[in-house]
Amino acid sequence: MNTPEQAVGLDYPPAEGLAVARVGTSEQAVLVRRGDDVRIDWGYGYLATPAGAGTVVAGGNGGRMRRAFVSNGTAPVPAGPIPASPVSQSRLAMAATWDLGVVGAEPVTRWMMLAYDDVMAIRYFAKDLRAYWRRNGATIESVLVTAAREREQLDRQARAFDEELAQDLTRVGGPSTRRLVRWRIGRRWPRPNWPQTRTVSRCCSRRRTSATGASGPWM
Repeated sequence: MNTPEQAVGLDYPPAEGLAVARVGTSEQAVLVRRGDDVRIDWGYGYLATPAGAGTVVAGGNGGRMRRAFVSNGTAPVPAGPIPASPVSQSRLAMAATWDLGVVGAEPVTRWMMLAYDDVMAIRYFAKDLRAYWRRNGATIESVLVTAAREREQLDRQARAFDEELAQDLTRVGGPSTRRLVRWRIGRRWPRPNWPQTRTVSRCCSRRRTSATGASGPWM
């Protein structure tokens, strides 16, 4: 949304194996707003997590959901779509809760995904064009399903890369270099001072070819 007076609604689109909430403005003026001090107010934000017993994905007034969680340990079970109304009144928010059961010595993990579907990505010579990731008929729901299915494999690959990098750092500079790099990465190591044109090119290429099409930090 651009201002708190805009009407925003929420619903629960179907996606195989996932519990999903979706939020967006009712107006959906795609690629219309321009200028300074403006915020994107078209497209839809998504919260998704694997569906299952004890898992609740819900939307509603943020304050009421927080109080419900403090009192009951879970978010209120959704009763259905929430009609659009000004955010200044509804204070609309999305939340996910999980019942972890009895947690012992073994770690228990749950995760969720945040995504944004811009519907149309760019206006080119007065023609609105969809994002590149949609080229083979993909939808944001199908992309979320794919991301959930491939998560464990990607996680293993990322951990393997981290370990390989750590070994290379130790071999080249010793344990102190390994610790230094890990510390700097944890502190969000600054982006190299690339020329502006190269930075924009990298950003756009990563954004348009991302598997989710619209979520996550862009390097």
